[in-house]
Amino acid sequence: MRGADRKLTRVCHDISSGVVKRCGFNAVSIALGSVQGRLMAKYEPRWARYVWIDGACTRCMQCVSLCPANNLAESGGKIIHNNNCAMCYRCINMCPERAIYVFFNKRARRQYKGLPSL
Repeated sequence: MRGADRKLTRVCHDISSGVVKRCGFNAVSIALGSVQGRLMAKYEPRWARYVWIDGACTRCMQCVSLCPANNLAESGGKIIHNNNCAMCYRCINMCPERAIYVFFNKRARRQYKGLPSL
């Protein structure tokens, strides 16, 4: 617990002093990001088409507003995908009807809603 208290004190001091910490900009993070980018470029066209929206969809538009890749859109009274999925699973986790499937053509058993508020 003492380590957590020290870290919290240091972070609060940095924030109040205007110090901005940048994470993920070391050599290892940059190399991993480069490898991941190459893999995404190679395999993304294959899995981008694996998005299904079933009949339980109520067109609440949450998935459309949350999609960072602008993959989902409303057209003709239903939600469609544009083969541009980034596999972030935000649409699956936020769909109130669990009507969206990505990669696996079956309903999600659980949804990740984020950390509980303290």
